[in-house]
Amino acid sequence: MLLNNQQRRHPLQNAVRIVESLYTILMRLFLFLGLMTGVISAMLIAVALVFAHVMPGDSIAFTSGRTGDNDIYVRDLTTGITRNLTHFPGLDNNPVWSPDGRFIAFMTTRDLNSEIYLVDVAGHEQRNLSRNPTDDTLPVWSPNGEWIAYTSIDSGATEIFILNVHDGTRRNISNHPAPDSMPSWSPDGRLLAFVSSRDGDNNDIFVADVASGALVNVTHSPGHDFEPQWSPDGTQIAFWSSRNGNADVYVMDAVGTNLRNLSQHPADDVRPIWSPDGRWLAFESSRDGNSEIYIVNVATGALRNLSQNLAREQDPRWADDSRHLVFWSVRDGNAEIYRADIESGELVKITNHPDSDYDPVLYP
Repeated sequence: MLLNNQQRRHPLQNAVRIVESLYTILMRLFLFLGLMTGVISAMLIAVALVFAHVMPGDSIAFTSGRTGDNDIYVRDLTTGITRNLTHFPGLDNNPVWSPDGRFIAFMTTRDLNSEIYLVDVAGHEQRNLSRNPTDDTLPVWSPNGEWIAYTSIDSGATEIFILNVHDGTRRNISNHPAPDSMPSWSPDGRLLAFVSSRDGDNNDIFVADVASGALVNVTHSPGHDFEPQWSPDGTQIAFWSSRNGNADVYVMDAVGTNLRNLSQHPADDVRPIWSPDGRWLAFESSRDGNSEIYIVNVATGALRNLSQNLAREQDPRWADDSRHLVFWSVRDGNAEIYRADIESGELVKITNHPDSDYDPVLYP
């Protein structure tokens, strides 16, 4: 009887074919499992990124020139992942988180003038909110996330506008030919404090009722008052003023009473910002011969230098725990972002890049 080729194979050859078949099956199984592992890993990373944007103080937005233009970046402080959100020619800066952490408003010159744009935290959507041929600057979110207050040059005057982020409706809050700037929302969203020179050559702090438009001058100073900041409970306003010949940090009741000088130094102290628990004000001070980050206890007046370096340090911003804050420093030769623990004094370097990183702001 004639045998075909398959029947004539040696038993060892058949065994080899069986092993090869098993090997192929196993490789395909491993490949499938590898692909599934990759998918699962990607899903876990995505979930981590989502949670990173709802966990207090775990994400930081900042401006960086690392791509040749200034772009807005977000860094996850847990994973260390840094993402460029804007990727567009032009200067993007001054990022501010929406109250829910889903969006960032920022200033940009991509349209050849300064505009207010909005980007989601995934970087997928960028929208021009202000759409104005003149300059729009200094966006500030309302506490409910429905409105953005900003400074705009309208009909030749610098005014305070509010803009609805959903339908684009905008209103002029200040409505005066004198310059108005530096808006700040009260915690309940009913009032806006801002700077105006409408009562003379000096700058005063005014408070506007957003609904009625009623205005009150709460400083009445012969000097210049700048950058009002509401306390977290809405009962006080901090600001800096040159009323004594140099810049000092002041705090007063929201109606303008009980004024106190908290910094009290011949050097300049500027740009106060409240801790979320209302106990501290962080500010920039030149009392040591360079710009340093100081904090002052609002109740006791006790002062501390947090940055303690001969280089320039600026833009303190608090974490939600009121124990940590971030700022940028040129101590490494270029601007980098640091986080300080106000209890231990520990400093942690957040960014590390040859180009400058600045404008840090934590979420929330």
